[in-house]
Amino acid sequence: MANKILSFISSCILSTSVYIFTFLIFKKLYTPKYKTKTAYIFAFTAAVICMRLINLIGIPLLNISYTFISINMLSLILYKDSLKRMILHNTLIIFITFFCDVSTVVVWSIIKGETLVNVLSDSQLMIISNLLNIMMLFLAYKIYVTVIGNDELEMIHYNEIIVLIVMTLFEIFVSHEFVMRVSGKLDGIDLIIIIFGFLLFNIFISGIIGKLSNEYKSKYELSLSKKQNEIQLLHYQEVSSKYKESRKAVHDIKKHLSVITALQSSDKERAEQYGSLIEKEVDNLFFDFKCSNEILSIVMSQKIISAETENIKVHTEIEDLLLDFIVDIDITAIFANLWDNAIEACKKVNIDDRYIKVSMSKINCFLIINMENSFNGELKQRKSKLISTKNNHDGVGINIVQSTVEKYNGIFSIKHKDNIFKAEITIPIPRT
Repeated sequence: MANKILSFISSCILSTSVYIFTFLIFKKLYTPKYKTKTAYIFAFTAAVICMRLINLIGIPLLNISYTFISINMLSLILYKDSLKRMILHNTLIIFITFFCDVSTVVVWSIIKGETLVNVLSDSQLMIISNLLNIMMLFLAYKIYVTVIGNDELEMIHYNEIIVLIVMTLFEIFVSHEFVMRVSGKLDGIDLIIIIFGFLLFNIFISGIIGKLSNEYKSKYELSLSKKQNEIQLLHYQEVSSKYKESRKAVHDIKKHLSVITALQSSDKERAEQYGSLIEKEVDNLFFDFKCSNEILSIVMSQKIISAETENIKVHTEIEDLLLDFIVDIDITAIFANLWDNAIEACKKVNIDDRYIKVSMSKINCFLIINMENSFNGELKQRKSKLISTKNNHDGVGINIVQSTVEKYNGIFSIKHKDNIFKAEITIPIPRT
């Protein structure tokens, strides 16, 4: 009787340890959504209690299913991070807990030379097995955060995540079926080798995915750098052109003044018209957009010029914000791609209907960016995602904006109605 009570207590401690292990890794990997600890304590307690209740049913596959669902739900509800990154790490966490659980039971099957059924029914062995499991979990935690947890994994593709999940579920199924057939020492050794091999294989695959992620990120940053360099080069060329025009205007200013003076004495109306013409030429020497952020000034100036060249009416309402919490390359990624998409869309509309409206403001602790433009009403979608209407393009610009906004825990949404296309961005401004 005493052994059964101790076995139950050790099982409760093990269930608690599984979620302590899980929450410790979450704390290292993800950003908490809530400031108060109450939500996390409540979620932790509820998860442990539910696990104990499900364990009482005595169906191993049900235990595994609950662990899989609960760990993913806890991360999504309580923490902020890329969904793809969460799924990848959560899948590995689940397999590690499964590996620790099965291995510590199989060890006794090997030592005693008995079936797993006999080991599971022995209260004393289960107490020791549970304690060993707890030790393995916290050893796994230290190894995980040191070896795997440092990967940023920002640019993972969903197909890679799906492959890892399917592979892990298959491995768990194979291991479970093998567990049910363990009848002696040699079977136990084989099972440990199989599970350990699966674990190493999963870690290896995760490493490959991490390297692919870094390659995707490098290509992404390289493409943005090229785009930023192109924009800056065009801007400097425009500055050089304006400088040459200004020198010419200064050279001719005396001639213009003498003409205006002569006209004022004979024809005031023509003098005013001539003066307006000169004023317009002088205005064209200066850029229409200027703000505190140099990169934003360059991008906006260049894109406004590009839009007006295409006979697109441009209206801007930009609050002068420093934007020092966003790196220059990401400012380029957001604004240049939004402008490029808007200009490309307007070019397919009648000249009289072409327009682009851009606004940026700070509301409470959020940066709000809105871009509205006319378009011909044609949108191409693939798997509920917008893609480019141009040949050999996959809507990369929209994807870049999306991933850049998510990098700052922001929200990027698209709306379209009656030939009006709207892109809306909300980014939380960090408190300094």
